[in-house]
Amino acid sequence: MRTTLLMLVLLALIAGPVYASSGEEQGTPIPVDPYSFVGDNPSNVAIFMDQLPWGSNAVAQVLQTYGVSYTVYNSGAMATVDLSPFDKVIISSNQPDAFYWTLDANRTRFEDYMNSGGCMLLSVAAYFGLANEQITWPGGFGHYIGQGANVVSIMEPGHPVFNDPLAVSSGDLQNWNYSSHGSFTNVPGGAVVTIENVDSLPGTPAAFDFCWGSGGGYATAQPYDWVGAGNPYVVNIVLYTCGASPSPVESTTWGAIKALYE
Repeated sequence: MRTTLLMLVLLALIAGPVYASSGEEQGTPIPVDPYSFVGDNPSNVAIFMDQLPWGSNAVAQVLQTYGVSYTVYNSGAMATVDLSPFDKVIISSNQPDAFYWTLDANRTRFEDYMNSGGCMLLSVAAYFGLANEQITWPGGFGHYIGQGANVVSIMEPGHPVFNDPLAVSSGDLQNWNYSSHGSFTNVPGGAVVTIENVDSLPGTPAAFDFCWGSGGGYATAQPYDWVGAGNPYVVNIVLYTCGASPSPVESTTWGAIKALYE
């Protein structure tokens, strides 16, 4: 009996990292790092969508796995919902045109939210030729596709989106078909470009982090929700609390700064 128990323990240790699965989609393993920074994860998130992006509920899966409370709103609530209780707001990718026009009409509400310390995940990826390419996004930037890129490059390896709570390698970001849906115009001053396009629109940003008042945003042209909640980069950007730590524009050696706040 004791020998059998010992063998079971050894097999469990050999199996490697522990994974947690969402109750909604039990076949999708979501990596969980037991050494995550305490207090870094958001506690209450608002998600805006009129449809599941690419048919995926990856964002909800990540939040459920990490025990983060969230509320889903459609675009009709953008003009009225009180954003102040939320420490993060996520604008979902791949939405209908009407969603983007409503976002454009309420842009200043989201900018006020960031200015007051809120963090946004601005997911601009969608199919070609939609209104997401025509609006001004919260933060004053624009998005254009032109071509999709399948090869991208990490520009700031010390940034939290590549390290916290999970380690992200370059291979985690490649060959998503497409890994990036275009690039950006009018990137806010002082923004930190975290990822650049390589094989299409080379040298242009595929994702960037920016400060806005006391808060900020993370903007990405990557269809991360399509890739799914099992990708460590997806976990990290969903949980990233921009504005809650030292500004990324203060230094490119983010890891050295963040270590002071552990």
